[in-house]
Amino acid sequence: MQANQLRKLAVGEDHPTVITFDMALYDKVVQLLDARPDLKQMVVPRLGKLHVVMAALRALGASMENSGIDDSWMEADVYGPATTRQILKCTHYKRALHAHIYSYVALYEMALEEFFKDNPQLKYVCLKATEGVEAACPEGKDLKAESVKQVNSTLLEATAEVITAFQEWEEQKSQHAMFKAMMSYLNLVETVLFFVAATRNADLELHLQAGEALSKLFFAMDRIKYKRLWPRYIADMHDLRINHPQTWEELRAGNISVTKSVIPFVSVGADHACEHLNKLMKIRSGIIGISNNANARQRFVMVTPELSRLSKEFKSQFDMQADRTTEHHELGPSAVKRAHGTIDKIKAAILSHGNPFTTEGDKLYNVITCLHPR
Repeated sequence: MQANQLRKLAVGEDHPTVITFDMALYDKVVQLLDARPDLKQMVVPRLGKLHVVMAALRALGASMENSGIDDSWMEADVYGPATTRQILKCTHYKRALHAHIYSYVALYEMALEEFFKDNPQLKYVCLKATEGVEAACPEGKDLKAESVKQVNSTLLEATAEVITAFQEWEEQKSQHAMFKAMMSYLNLVETVLFFVAATRNADLELHLQAGEALSKLFFAMDRIKYKRLWPRYIADMHDLRINHPQTWEELRAGNISVTKSVIPFVSVGADHACEHLNKLMKIRSGIIGISNNANARQRFVMVTPELSRLSKEFKSQFDMQADRTTEHHELGPSAVKRAHGTIDKIKAAILSHGNPFTTEGDKLYNVITCLHPR
C-alpha cells in the first residue's frame, strides 16, 4: 500500500508498482495476487536477481560436488575445505561465482588444447587474428576506438569457422561420458554467467533469455520453489510487453537493475542494492526486528538517506572521492594477475591426474582420484 501511494505521487494512476522480492516473499505475493485479481493491474512482483543467482550456484554446486573439480581447488591450494563447502553451498556469493569462473576457464583451456591437437590448422587462424587485436591494444591508455572495433570484427569473422568446427568436434566427442560431463558443467556455468551479465549490463532481453535457460538447471537439480515459480516469473515479465508497455520500455531502457556508477558492467539487482544499503546501517547484531514494526521500519527508511548524505558531505571535505577508480575493479593488474595465477593452479592440479577431456568410455570418474567410477 505504501509503495502504491508513492507510485501514484511519482507517475500517476496508470502505471503498476514494480517491487522486487526474494523467493520466500515472492511465493506469498503470487498467492495474494491470485486471490485478489484487482491487484494484478497495480503490482508487478519481480524476483531478486542476487537470490536467483545464489540459488543457481547452489544447484551448480550440487551438480558437480565430488566430481573432482571441488577437490582440485583444495589440491591446488586455492581454497581450503571449509571455503570449498561455502562455495558448494553458496553461502558466500562472490567467492562461489569466482570459483566456478576459474574452473570454467581452466577446463575450457584443456578442451581447446585437445581441439587444436586435432585441428592444428585452426590454431594458426586464431593466433593471427589475436595478433591484430594485441597490436591495436598497446599498453597504456592510447587506444583508438575505431581501430579496436575493426580488429574485433576481424577476430569475430575469423573465429566463426573455429566455433563451427569446435561444435562439430564437441558433438563427435560427446559419446564419451567424461567429455560430456565436463562440457555439461561448462554449459551450466555459461548459463549462470549470461544471467549475471544481463544484470551487470541492465539488459532486459538477455535477462529473460538467460532466465529461460536457467530454469533447466532448477528443474534438473530439483530446486522445488524455483522450478515451480521461476517459469511463472519469466512468463509474467514477457506479459509486461502487452499489458504494461510503458513499464516494459522503462525496464528495457536499463531500469531493470540499479546503476550507481558510470563504470561499465557494475549494475546490480534491486535486492543486491538493498543489501548494500543495509550494510551501511548494520551494527553488531544487524538490522533485525523491523519488518513487523511500522515505526521502526519508517524510521529506518527515512534516516538511511539522510545519514548517507551526511557521510558524503563529510568525506567531500577531505577530497576522499578524488582517488576513486575509473575502471572495473576486476580489470586492475593485481586482480588479473591473481585470477590467471589461480586458473593456472587449478589447471595444473587437474592435469597432474590426466586430462578429463581425453578419457574414453561410458563411465564417469573423479577427475582428481581417477579411481572410483561415479
